[in-house]
This record gives sequence, C-alpha cells and structure tokens, in this order.
Amino acid sequence: MFKHLLVAAVAFPLLQVAQQAEPAYQAANVRISTDYQDDKAACAAWAAPARGVCFEQARARKKVTRAELEYDNGGKLRDHHKVLEARAEAAYAVAREMCSSLKGDSKDLCIVQAQADEAKALADAGQVWPAAVPRSD
Repeated sequence: MFKHLLVAAVAFPLLQVAQQAEPAYQAANVRISTDYQDDKAACAAWAAPARGVCFEQARARKKVTRAELEYDNGGKLRDHHKVLEARAEAAYAVAREMCSSLKGDSKDLCIVQAQADEAKALADAGQVWPAAVPRSD
C-alpha cells in the first residue's frame, strides 16, 4: 500500500510538469516554423547563387533548432547526439551549396573539403557516447 502511495506521490508532479511543458514545446515548434518561413522570405530578395546558400542556411537553422528542441525537451544522450549530427549535416549542406557556384578543380576541392569537415564532425559526434552506454543504432 505504501509503495502505491509513494509511486503516486512521485508520478503526479512529474505528470504535471510534462503537461506544463507540452504547450511550451508546441509554441517552440510553431516559432521554428515561423522563423523558417521568415528566413525563406528574406532569401527571395537575393540573387541566384546567394539565394541558394541562403535557403540552405534557413533549412540548416530549422533542422538544428528542431534537434535542439528535442534535446531540451527530452534531455537524453541520444538526442544530444542527434543535435551534433544535425549540426554536422547542416554545415555540410551549406558548404556544398557554397561550392556549387565554383567551377572546375576549385569546385572539386571545395566539395572534398566539405565532405572531410562533415566526416570529422560526425566522428566527433560519435565520440559523445561513453563506453558504458550501449548504442541503440
């Protein structure tokens, strides 16, 4: 009997915190979407090569911000790993878009450098896992 009361006493405040956090989470999701739409609208004023980079930066910001929101909401190590992955992938996408305006060998070198930077960032993100925590992927 005492165990049931203890569980209820601990679970009820946690349930209230989760219910209070839900509106803030939804508001943050709406803010992320709104910011993304605003960023896209601002990019429309740019000329052709810069416009693509601007759009890619807006997508990258949205992706990283969503990953950070999930981490802030859950606080799990896996979510932190996803934030680091999102940052690495976003940086690569922006760098790749910047490389698209180049030509010839400089474009090839730019892409190789972007891939190397992404590989290093993803490797660094993989080092977040402590040896004691089993990886689920």
